[in-house]
Amino acid sequence: FSPPSSLPLLRAFVSSGPQFNKNSRNDALGYNSRPNQRRHRARPVNPRVQEIKDSHSSNQALKLLNEMGPDADLSAYHAAMNVCARTKQLAQTLSLLLDLKDAGLVPSVITYSQVMSPFARAGRWKEAFELLDSLKEDGLKPNVSIYNNLVNACGKGGQWEKALELFNAMQDRGVKPNVVSYSVAISACEKNGQREQVLELLNSMQAHGVKPNVKSYSTAISACGKGGQWEKAL
Repeated sequence: FSPPSSLPLLRAFVSSGPQFNKNSRNDALGYNSRPNQRRHRARPVNPRVQEIKDSHSSNQALKLLNEMGPDADLSAYHAAMNVCARTKQLAQTLSLLLDLKDAGLVPSVITYSQVMSPFARAGRWKEAFELLDSLKEDGLKPNVSIYNNLVNACGKGGQWEKALELFNAMQDRGVKPNVVSYSVAISACEKNGQREQVLELLNSMQAHGVKPNVKSYSTAISACGKGGQWEKAL
């Protein structure tokens, strides 16, 4: 499997990251000789998945994933993705998405959310949008977690207007924003000096019955403080 032609940034990102001998790995797992036998098999409960989750490095997680052989299911890949994301190994996280497809497994919305999350935290909004395209090509619909990651990516990437567009789009498409949605949208506006937008989001949050958390309030206070509008913060 290779990224679709519509995903040039992701393909380049994987190419620039650590390289793995995919053929030897597939031979070891039996994927090359049995490419279609894993697509619809039952997912076993395997204690090795917890070992992957507890890994302290991406290399350790990938080693344990390889050792699972043909027993490596979607939960095992998710566990390895979490470790790679936690250790900020973006290229390895993305490679696992491609690898699981090579293995005949079908990614879920959760899979894409886990891959997208480290890109969002790094402000890599272009790659996040390409992952959204890939998700849709796989016949999946974005949920609130996907939208939250996209809004977060745009905010941290200096694209506050895109962040607000996405925030509004998710509601237009029937996806109800949660406290995280509001928090990342508020943060996007605060980072880019949009104090009035911050207050509007905070008011909207309360009007829609979403209880602000500490992050929402602290971000709003910070935005007002920077603008010398302490009375609005209070």
